[in-house]
Amino acid sequence: MLRMKNRFIFGPNIKMPNYSYRNCNSYTEYNYLKPGLSTFLKRRPLEIVLQLTSHFFNKVNVIDYGCGDGPLIPSESKYYKNTVGVDINPKFIEYAKIVKKVANLKNITLICSQNKSINEIKKIMPKKKYQILLLIEMLEHVGLNWKSMYIDKILFLRKIRKLIEPKGLIIITVPKMTGISLFLQKIGSFFFKTDPLNIPFLDFLKSVFLSYSTTNLEKLWKPLVAHIGFNEKKLESYLKIDFDFVCKYSDLFTQVFVLKSKAN
Repeated sequence: MLRMKNRFIFGPNIKMPNYSYRNCNSYTEYNYLKPGLSTFLKRRPLEIVLQLTSHFFNKVNVIDYGCGDGPLIPSESKYYKNTVGVDINPKFIEYAKIVKKVANLKNITLICSQNKSINEIKKIMPKKKYQILLLIEMLEHVGLNWKSMYIDKILFLRKIRKLIEPKGLIIITVPKMTGISLFLQKIGSFFFKTDPLNIPFLDFLKSVFLSYSTTNLEKLWKPLVAHIGFNEKKLESYLKIDFDFVCKYSDLFTQVFVLKSKAN
């Protein structure tokens, strides 16, 4: 069990013209800055990543792939030598750049990956060696469709691992969408009135009590939108194809994989 410290740094809550997220100023405010149990739990994966990388503080350059509108960049600016944040959403990157400016985060670079290849992203990045690649609560969204989503995730990882040193670490956090974790999320979505988990009852029971049994639910998975149908246990089995596991950490709602590419 990780002994957690509250390392997450709250960034400025800025209102940007023509951008909001679910009646909040930003994705960051909605998920991480508001008071309450729901946002406390959503910050948990960020705290886990900071804890797991704490012995690298001020020693490494980091890539935060899928950085959103910058919830972690104030923390990354403090704890890492340099960080490159990458996201496909132009509005997210625009907002993160404002956060960077307001908070004076000089060691942060932000890149919109929309319509860019990995080689193009690499050319834009500051010419440094990067030792850690973070994918925080984003890999579950990667894929073309439900039939190929796990293979698609591996193909995606094969591309982006080129951004870091060959012996660098890849740290992945994904939501646990099976077993008791799924059951508690269903209850929580009702009480906190968050995103409803519209799941056929029999398939819900199979996913809760037979945690690998998400075959029917996988048809409900949609890229960039839905968590439903994602199975962290299946992901782990696919990750073993290309990667060695440095360590794994399982929280109530979060699964963390720390990986290295297999030696050729």
